[in-house]
Amino acid sequence: MASKNVFYLLIVEGKNEFLFLAARQVLGGQIKWSMFLWMELFLVIFVTWFVSTYIGRIRGNGTRANPIFPIPLWNVHTRTILNIHRTNNYSEACNRKIKRALGMSHPSLWLFLHSLKKFLALIDTDIELQVAGREPPRKRAKYMECDDRILRICNNYDFDTILDFLRGISHNFNID
Repeated sequence: MASKNVFYLLIVEGKNEFLFLAARQVLGGQIKWSMFLWMELFLVIFVTWFVSTYIGRIRGNGTRANPIFPIPLWNVHTRTILNIHRTNNYSEACNRKIKRALGMSHPSLWLFLHSLKKFLALIDTDIELQVAGREPPRKRAKYMECDDRILRICNNYDFDTILDFLRGISHNFNID
């Protein structure tokens, strides 16, 4: 019984648990149970999408289909171990500057064009500063520390502890 997960207990064996709730808690219990089921369904949909897109789904004959994005294209383990940038920080900075210049999600065409002109002027300034020999801004200390922790986790990676490895990476990985 201890090896069964909560999902199994609620779905497969979850027939009589509502009998033991106080009458005033049945509706709330049903709502929470429904939310749990929707979260499980979302998780199944997400994992299915992730596998199809990045890993390659298993076909009916047992072979694996090619993913939309091959693993070597998006995997950064080797780049991390070699202490090479995992992402193109310049493109990320460019995206952030565009977002800041627009100041909104869905501008009108004219506002977009006006903001694009301002953005291009900023880019021209950055290029001229680089031509003049100015160093780009340094990476913030908190990001350098995070990179060091991720590198340490990757260097200490043991194939027997893959879930611990994934948990360790997730503690240090933020999506802005």
